[in-house]
Amino acid sequence: MLTVLPAAAQPVSLSLSQTWSDGPSVTFCLNPRGPDGMPVRTAGAEVTAAAAGRLLKASGVRGFVASGEGVAYLILADVSASIRPAQFEEVRKAMANFAAGLRKVDRMALITFGDEVRVALDFTADQERIRKELDALRPTAPLTKLHLALSRALELGQRADPGLPRRRAIVVLTDGKDEGSGLSLEDLLQSIRTAGIPVYAIGSSRMGETEKKRYFDQLRRLAANSGGDFFEASPSLEQSYETMRESVTGGLLAVFDCGGCPRPGRPEPWTVTVKVPGKVLTASKDVLLPPLPASAKATPRPAAPPAPWWRSGVLWFVLVGLAAVVVVVMRMLRRGKTGSPAAPPVMESPAAPAEQPAPAEGKGVALELVTMHGMKRGETRKFLLTDLAVAGRDAQCHLPLEKETSLEGKQFELSLSNGLVVIRDLSTSRNTSVNGVPIRGAHPLSSGDVIGAGGAEFRLLIAKS
Repeated sequence: MLTVLPAAAQPVSLSLSQTWSDGPSVTFCLNPRGPDGMPVRTAGAEVTAAAAGRLLKASGVRGFVASGEGVAYLILADVSASIRPAQFEEVRKAMANFAAGLRKVDRMALITFGDEVRVALDFTADQERIRKELDALRPTAPLTKLHLALSRALELGQRADPGLPRRRAIVVLTDGKDEGSGLSLEDLLQSIRTAGIPVYAIGSSRMGETEKKRYFDQLRRLAANSGGDFFEASPSLEQSYETMRESVTGGLLAVFDCGGCPRPGRPEPWTVTVKVPGKVLTASKDVLLPPLPASAKATPRPAAPPAPWWRSGVLWFVLVGLAAVVVVVMRMLRRGKTGSPAAPPVMESPAAPAEQPAPAEGKGVALELVTMHGMKRGETRKFLLTDLAVAGRDAQCHLPLEKETSLEGKQFELSLSNGLVVIRDLSTSRNTSVNGVPIRGAHPLSSGDVIGAGGAEFRLLIAKS
């Protein structure tokens, strides 16, 4: 039965904040929202999803807090000198109050940004460590690299450490103005859409109304494209952070069993529907389902009844006869040869994908690396991969990308393995991804794959022989 809610608490819209996949199941963080834009608890709501040409009914729907799930918060702290000391103390106090409200299942990381971006504190629940790092903050930096800080938070949010909550939230108090990042708003938006981590922005500004509206509109775009929220700061910054916490934890978790869903290796659109009394709310989101592990792919079949004894006997008779024929044929073939010893069997390597032809011996593979997003958008680098090529910001790399400041000195390497072009992540913190999915170890590439790192993205084209 659906719970009848008071009229004032009725939801009027639905947003999809985040998704993750556990083998055959897919979990959605849903936020049915009231007229004020805040999540509304809708006990007993019926939740369905349309995906890959099929209609799925949620196997479980619970309030987020009741589910026992934690949140991995990435708190961004502006340490630029544009913030007055008195205001900075208020911000620090608000962040400390927010940290004090962490639950046992929550974790928090602290990223500072000014003229540089620094991970001041890795994910932790240690209140003493959090307090010390917050106390050490000083607003002295000459620049405000907001975009680079958000890009760094998106990378850190991809971590899959054991015990780290799957729910993620980037929280930042800012006026929205970026200085010196080298990342445009469009670059950042593309990274946000790919990462799938919600950004919760609190807008606080002393700029004039025209400039303030411009940057607040940009923050709204960033939050909306990420599945997060934007709110203008209230007179009490502590209350602003608590409003954000409620937005993160006030929704629903809906789990769908999707073991038979196709997994094409690219994001696919899902449309989720929440039915509440008198309303049907819908929202859509592109979801990338990771490949199922081998154990999940195998579908157990019911045991077949034992075959009659006579079928078994006939089968053995046929098999013995075929074996005798094969022996006779092999002897005849050997007699027809000139007496040279038979060559040992050769194990063939797997065939390369159709879009990635195997290179001729010693010639290598002709590649093109096209910058889709970054400082050199549209630039094409052509090169011949014969053995190994390292790409990164260092000038000594085989593929130097000095202008891409969001990359590490050595970001990734390309090599040849059994006729395939293979990529390996070399970064220590700014993970490399392929088609939006972070890679670990060696990963084979196909022509047209998109390599991402930091705020940059490159399309790899493999020439056909």
